[in-house]
Amino acid sequence: MAAATRRTFAKVNSSAITARQPEVPKRITTRSSLTLPASGTIIDCVSEPSVILVLCTASTEKEALQIAQTLVEREEAACVNVVPMIHSVYRWKGKISSETEQLLLIKTTQALLEDVKKTVKELHSYELPEIVSVSVDDGDKNALAWIASVVKGGRENY
Repeated sequence: MAAATRRTFAKVNSSAITARQPEVPKRITTRSSLTLPASGTIIDCVSEPSVILVLCTASTEKEALQIAQTLVEREEAACVNVVPMIHSVYRWKGKISSETEQLLLIKTTQALLEDVKKTVKELHSYELPEIVSVSVDDGDKNALAWIASVVKGGRENY
């Protein structure tokens, strides 16, 4: 038993101790082409996630619809869903608050995020509107192509 306790990991030559995985980059991009069904147009696509989902809340349905309409009219968003009557619990100025709000789900591209933030701040009643973006890493290729094509700087094919 005493001999067994002298064996240390430094003396053991085992593949179980050494990692076998090679260095893998955090993101791998590939190129492919996509044919849009409505026009037959071929778009060269990079799988880089340029489509984003922006989340924002508004105090009233009227305010949420005004922001949504303006973003789509200005071609800063392809689509904005307004989810009514969500309940938010948050900390503000040292107090915990609880309010009913409207949630906006804004579908746009990374290139237009600054424009979206500017428009939301211009139309919003809050002192500090919550504007959070999430990268869309995967989804239906035709839907993602549609989002990218109908916003400012895209090639309208729908």
